[in-house]
Amino acid sequence: MLIQSAWEFGSVDSQPWPGPEAPDLAAVTAWRPATVPGQVHSDLLAHGMIPDPFVGANLRACAWVDALDWWYRTTLTLDLAPAQRTFITFHGLDTYAAVFVNQRCVLRSTGMFAPHTVELTGLAPPAAAIELAVRLTGPAGWPRQHHSRRERLLFALERLSGAAAALGPIPERLDHLKAPMQFGWDFAPRLRTVGIWDEVSLHSSGPATILALKPPHASAPMSGQAAGDAPVWTVEMTLDATALCAVQATLRVTPANFEGQAWAHTTALTLSPGPQTAPVILPPLTLAPWEPWERGFPHLYWLEVTLRDAATGAQLDQRRLRFGQRQVAWAPLAGPGTAPWRLHINDEPLFVRGANWVPADALPGRLRPPTYRRLLSAARAAGINLLRVWGGGLREKAAFYDLCDEMGLLVWQEFPFACLFLAAYPHETAWLDRVEAEARGIVQAVRHHPSVAMWCGGNEMGVRRNQHLLARLARAVAAEDGTRPFVPASPAQGDVHEWAVWHGRAPLRTYQALQAPFCSEFGLSALPAAESLAHFLPAAQPWPDAPVWRLHQAEAGKLAHYAALAGTPAPPADLPALIAATQTAQAAGLQVAIEHLRRHKATCGGLAFWQFNEPWPTIAWSVLDFDGRPKLAYARLQRILQPVLICLAYQLPVGARPQAISGAIWIVNDTRAPLPGLTWLAWLDNEPLAHGLARWKQMPAARSAR
Repeated sequence: MLIQSAWEFGSVDSQPWPGPEAPDLAAVTAWRPATVPGQVHSDLLAHGMIPDPFVGANLRACAWVDALDWWYRTTLTLDLAPAQRTFITFHGLDTYAAVFVNQRCVLRSTGMFAPHTVELTGLAPPAAAIELAVRLTGPAGWPRQHHSRRERLLFALERLSGAAAALGPIPERLDHLKAPMQFGWDFAPRLRTVGIWDEVSLHSSGPATILALKPPHASAPMSGQAAGDAPVWTVEMTLDATALCAVQATLRVTPANFEGQAWAHTTALTLSPGPQTAPVILPPLTLAPWEPWERGFPHLYWLEVTLRDAATGAQLDQRRLRFGQRQVAWAPLAGPGTAPWRLHINDEPLFVRGANWVPADALPGRLRPPTYRRLLSAARAAGINLLRVWGGGLREKAAFYDLCDEMGLLVWQEFPFACLFLAAYPHETAWLDRVEAEARGIVQAVRHHPSVAMWCGGNEMGVRRNQHLLARLARAVAAEDGTRPFVPASPAQGDVHEWAVWHGRAPLRTYQALQAPFCSEFGLSALPAAESLAHFLPAAQPWPDAPVWRLHQAEAGKLAHYAALAGTPAPPADLPALIAATQTAQAAGLQVAIEHLRRHKATCGGLAFWQFNEPWPTIAWSVLDFDGRPKLAYARLQRILQPVLICLAYQLPVGARPQAISGAIWIVNDTRAPLPGLTWLAWLDNEPLAHGLARWKQMPAARSAR
C-alpha cells in the first residue's frame, strides 16, 4: 500500500553527513506541501522558489539549494490488531538520508538505488499517530573519500586527456552511490538532486511475514527423473517470524495478461525466530513463454503467496509479484572461442536492434508511468527490441520495467558506474561493502522482470583496473539472481563503442569498415526542433557564441562539420537551416551504421545506437527531444529497425557526390518465417522506373537480392 498521506518539506543549515544525532526539525522555519515521490528542486519549483532550472541559464540561480539540508515529514496512523506487524519501504532515497520515527533514527541510507525496509511495530502504541521524518543531507555536507597521490595524478590526467572533460568532476562523482550523470555530463546538467525519489509503501502482517520473493525458476529434472521430464520449478521465499511457529504457505500461479490455467500448491513450514530462506518446490507447471514483441506474446503470470497459521488457519501475510517464464542466454556467434554476443531467447537467436536509454528526467522523482509509457511506446514503434539502461543513469522505477514486460521490450541493465578511462574506483573495504549492498538491492528490485536480459557492471571503465569493484557486483548478481548473464563492462569481450565518428570527426564511411561482434554505442548529435529550442532558450541567443548554447551541451564545431559532410551545409545565422542540416546528418549517420551492422548479422549479434531519449532540454544524440518531439532520425529508424529491412549496400563516396552509384539491394529478415518470393520496384522522382522478380542470394544470416 502506497503512503497517500500529505508530506511537507523545509530546510535547515547544512551539517556534514551523518548529520546531528537528534533530529533538528525545530530548526525548520517554514514547512510547505511536498510531493512524494519527488525531489527538493521540483518542490521548490512548484512553490515558485526557484526558476525552472531547465530553461536558459536558470540552473545557476538554483545553486543555493545545494548549500542546505532538507527535511520531509508526514504523519501516519497505524490501526494494528494485537500481534500485527507493520513495515515501511522506501524504494528510493536520494542520497544521504536519515529516517526518524517519533524522533528516533531507524535508518541511515548512503545510496540512491536500493530499497530499504524498516519495521514500525512497537514504535508507537496501537492507533497512535506516528511522525515519519526524513533528513536529507545536501551536497555541501556529503562525505569525501581519501585519495592517494597516485590516484590524484590519474584524475588530473583524466581531465587533461579531454576524454572525461565534460563528464563531471573527478573524484567527486566516484565517491557517491548516485547516478554519475548528475554530476554533469555531455548531455546532462550538473544537478545533484536530493529527495524521496521513488515510492514509499506500507505493508502489514501477522507475527510471520514475507520479506521477499524470488520468481519461480526452472532447473534440470531431479535425480531419478528422465531427461525429457518437465523441469523442476522452485520459489524462494525470505520469511521472518517473531517466534517459533508452524505455518502453511499456499502458492498460486495465475495468468496476469491473458486467459489461462491457474495452479495452486500448499506446503507446511516450521519457522524459527528471525529472517530465514524457505525454498518451495512446485508441482510440474506448463507456463506459456514470455516472448519479445516481434516473436509472439509476452505472457505474464502472478505469483501469490499466502501464509496461514497451521493451527487456526488465520491469515498471517500475503504477497504477490508478476513474472514471466523465458530463457535467456548470450551464446558464441560462430562457435567455441568466438565472442558471446548472439542473444538467445527461449533457445532461439534474436538479432538485437537496440537503443541506449538514459534517465528521462534529470529530476527523476518527477517520473510517472505516463512518461515511461509514451517513450517506451515510441521505442517499440521504431522497431527497437532492446533498451540498454546505461550505467551513468538509474535503476529505473518499477513502472519502466513493468511496461517493458508488457510490451515485450528487452532490457540490458547496467549498474551505476560510468566513464573512468585511466583511474579506478575506490578499493576501501567499507566502500566496496556499501557497493555490494546497493547492488544486491538493485537486483532484488528488478530480478522478477522477464524483460531484463542481462546485467552489466558499468559503462566505459577499465575491467582490469576495476576488477575489485566488478567482482563485488558479480557476487551480488550471483547471490540475488543467478538466472541471467553478467558482463563486466561495456565495451568489453568484443562489444565496441564506435566514437571515431563524432568525437573523432571521422567520415560516415568509417561505419562501413566496422567489424564488431556487438556495437553498443554510436551516433551523431543534432539540434532539436525550433519549437523545442524556443521552449528552453531565451530569445535572441546568437549561435554559437551565446554561453547558454554551451550550457545546454551544443558542440558547434562538430555539428557544423557533419552537417557539411551530409551535403547540407547551412549558414550559422540561419537557425532553421542549421536544424535541418544537423538532423539530416544524424539520420544519415545512423542509417549507414545500422544498415551495415544488420547486413553483417552472421558475425554481429546486434547494436544499440546512442541515444534514444534525453534527461533535459539539450543538444544531444537523442532521437526524441525532452519535449517528446522526434528528430528526422526517428522517422528513419522506423524504416531501418523493423524486423525486415530492405537497403542498398554501396560504398560511400570520398569527396564530391558522384553522378551515379551502384550496389546490391539487401533484404535482411529477422523474423522466424522465410520471406516469400518478392517483386522489386524502383521509383525516380515518384515515377515508376523499373520492376522485376527478386533473385535470392542466400547468406548465412541474411539475404541479399540484386
